[in-house]
Amino acid sequence: MKKITYTISSIILCVSLLNMPIYANEINTGLDNLVVEENSNDTDQDIDDAVTDVEEISDEPESEPVSDNNTPREENKDADADDQDELITYTIEVPGTGEENNDELFEAYVNRAFGIDDGLSQPVIRGLRKSRSTQGSKLTGLEANIYNYLVPKIQQIASGELHTTEFVLSLEDLGLADECYPGANTDENRDAFYDQTLGDIELGSITQALTADFPYEMYWFNKTASTQIFFSLGFTYRNNAIYYNNTTTVTIRMPVSASYQGSGIYQTRNDLSVVNTAVSNAQSIVNECTSYSDYQKLLAYKERICAYTDYNHYAADHSNQVAFGDPWQLIYVFDGDPETTVVCEGYAKAFKYLCDSSTFTGDISCILVTGRMIGATGAGGHMWNIVKMDDGKYYLVDVTNCDTGSVGNPAWLFLKGYTSKQGSVTYTSSDGDSKTSDVYRFVCGSAVNAVDFNYDYNTLSNYSETELAISATDYAAPETCTVTVDKVFFDGNKDVPVDMMGTGSYEKNSSITLTAPEVEGVAFVGWYPAHPYVPYYYYTGDPYTWDREYTFTVTGKLDLVAVYRPTDQLATVAVNCGSKAYTVNGIKYTSSRSFDLGVGSLVTVYTDAPGFKYWKNAYGMVLSRSKSYTFTVSVDDNIEAVFDSSATDKATLIFESEYGQIMGTAKLALNETMSLPTLPTKNSFRTTGWDLNGDGQYKASTDTLNSAIERGLASADRTVVIKAVYETNPWLNIYITIDNGNTIEDYSPAPGELMVAQAGKREGEKFSRWVEDGTGLVLSYNPTYKFYAEERNGSGKPGGPTLSIIAEFVDDDEEVHKRGVTQIVNSYNNSDNNGLVAVSMSTVPEGCRIIKAGIIAVDAEHYPTENRGWITLDTPGVIVRGNSWPGNAYRYTWTRANAQDEQWYVRALLIYEDTSTHEVYTVYGDDIIEMYYSIG
Repeated sequence: MKKITYTISSIILCVSLLNMPIYANEINTGLDNLVVEENSNDTDQDIDDAVTDVEEISDEPESEPVSDNNTPREENKDADADDQDELITYTIEVPGTGEENNDELFEAYVNRAFGIDDGLSQPVIRGLRKSRSTQGSKLTGLEANIYNYLVPKIQQIASGELHTTEFVLSLEDLGLADECYPGANTDENRDAFYDQTLGDIELGSITQALTADFPYEMYWFNKTASTQIFFSLGFTYRNNAIYYNNTTTVTIRMPVSASYQGSGIYQTRNDLSVVNTAVSNAQSIVNECTSYSDYQKLLAYKERICAYTDYNHYAADHSNQVAFGDPWQLIYVFDGDPETTVVCEGYAKAFKYLCDSSTFTGDISCILVTGRMIGATGAGGHMWNIVKMDDGKYYLVDVTNCDTGSVGNPAWLFLKGYTSKQGSVTYTSSDGDSKTSDVYRFVCGSAVNAVDFNYDYNTLSNYSETELAISATDYAAPETCTVTVDKVFFDGNKDVPVDMMGTGSYEKNSSITLTAPEVEGVAFVGWYPAHPYVPYYYYTGDPYTWDREYTFTVTGKLDLVAVYRPTDQLATVAVNCGSKAYTVNGIKYTSSRSFDLGVGSLVTVYTDAPGFKYWKNAYGMVLSRSKSYTFTVSVDDNIEAVFDSSATDKATLIFESEYGQIMGTAKLALNETMSLPTLPTKNSFRTTGWDLNGDGQYKASTDTLNSAIERGLASADRTVVIKAVYETNPWLNIYITIDNGNTIEDYSPAPGELMVAQAGKREGEKFSRWVEDGTGLVLSYNPTYKFYAEERNGSGKPGGPTLSIIAEFVDDDEEVHKRGVTQIVNSYNNSDNNGLVAVSMSTVPEGCRIIKAGIIAVDAEHYPTENRGWITLDTPGVIVRGNSWPGNAYRYTWTRANAQDEQWYVRALLIYEDTSTHEVYTVYGDDIIEMYYSIG
């Protein structure tokens, strides 16, 4: 590579508002990495010294201040290979004079973030300060482009959103994307191109404009250290002109003051974002109390402050020399961190801030006062508030001593008038000026809990006698009424994606208006009185109003609900109660009918007709034995009420599987007989017989039909439910291996035992999913995966099946799309009942709920031959089996008894809802299992 020598005749730096010429003789540089460090606090005396402080850097400097992004560029394909530039750097340093008080700037920044008037001439607004005439507005060209690029970065750094103070500007950022220099592709023309563009950048002018226009946002900036600018240049030649190519960048490094540094001089601390957090939390308190009465606002502010922080006894002890007059006080109250606590000054300033941020109905004002207090947290200097109320009188508010564990808790020192005066205290200044304060005594419940307050000289000087004259009586709070506002779907489900406002305390007989928000996917029904039995009572009939806006006069405590209906996906639910009366969501019907209901909504069917036994679905599954049955709508469904009309000498026998499927029913008198239903299946177990006598065991000699009939006749409704008895297969041994990413554990659990796999943790990585070793089958996206120890994947031979699962991880910055998973984990023939058995396992991510988990199946006649043979809920002849479940994982077993010579195709099904977005997802298993039972 050819070395190119440039002669720099003049470089202009702006240092401390002065133009400083610096001359260099034949500095060997390719200009690709030019570094200029500037000190914006230099004086005239420093300049002469700085002019001589020019150091030539070799081709490969030992310690080159080059950013991570400033790597040597690739060869420029548009220029001659022997005309490439070397990446050479030189540095010019200018010494500083002294450090400004960054903490004072930070305090001003905090005040501005909180919207507090700090007495400065500039307007107080949140975020960046703006004015009609700024130093930045006077910049032009490249300086203006760089200034405009840095302004939002400065704001992000100040608020803690950005932590690096090294900025890399592209051609587009610089406004040079289309700039060129006409002429031949020569060193001289490239030099001239650089001189007319990047060579004229005055970094000092830019820095000076930023510090002048945004002094408080730049509280972190170290003005006594050197600011650096790097040029990484790349050229291209086309159309008889020289252009910069896209490898050209300008990098600016702004040093950070030591007290605000993070991991280096160009990194800020990570905890600066607490300013925004504290402002947001404080503003949320004000917003929450917008609809409160004046008194209830003040009371709420006192309570929120006491809930947010505690008293810092260590800082209050002067021997510890803790500097607590700093800008962190308001932050420590509102940052939500229980470890950051304050003394009285923090309590009082926080209360005044909330008051100053509020709009009151009456003439309410709050001031900060200081003085001496005897009692409560101890004798000594103290800060508290005086509040002028709508009656024109002034009352003491000492939030500090209303906090838990103090003498004024909870409200003995809130909006209080004094109990008595205990003389006075006179202060005399150095110039002989005297001021006298009354000593006010406040009795907190009893004489032994008396607290005395008097003002100090500064407070007496800053406020009028009227403002400091405390009332001799307590404030008489107006009678208020509490209004609560809830949100529900018409079916009682409270997971409505709506942010409600309106909860609060209102003065009695005042008029208020509540507005129910509009939201996509749901429709507003009306305003109803809240009912204490939700979700068993549903909102039907006439509401207070059908309109979203509800205006009324508050006359007493009122609990309201805004009722909505889902409007998106619908499912048809048929309800059959014979000719008997029943209700659906509180509405009465007397004949069978179908209802179109929102998927994911809750529905309750109810009947009190005599002889009721249970609700069942079309597949013979017992849904509920309660007269009131609440369920989640997922797919088209059929619900039927079963009644008993048998004679008094007969018992109803219901034979059920482990999963609630009705295997058979009968009405029998003593000594009558019947053929017992086929025994049901339980995965990983053998069925021994029906538990007819109800002792939980099976013995042929004692489990007689008469024992079941006798139990039924003895029951109140002459009904008995008979379950099967299971035993572990003697040859079944289950071996499970769990690799959690850190350790590998082997287990030999009992069949049916609940297993819990907990993913480990890896530095720089995060958990992605659990997979089955060997097959790669995704089992769950939850770090905690629960499943049952049982036969899987058709393995049922002596020696036992083996399941091995592995936790997979990805890099921390890689996104993981969590979703529900369902698969058929076992399928086999059961010779006990000549049946086909399929077992599905489903899991959903945390924050989701299972609406239905189970299987879908079709026989050979309905199995589709097109579309690769996939079956879905829309496949003709499909049967659906499954249940809802409150947890994240659910196992379902389907048995097709007496399936001799039958052929079925089975697929896992999962329907679930994301409770945060209320989206409903339908997931099918990856595999379709072909099942055939042959008796040949």
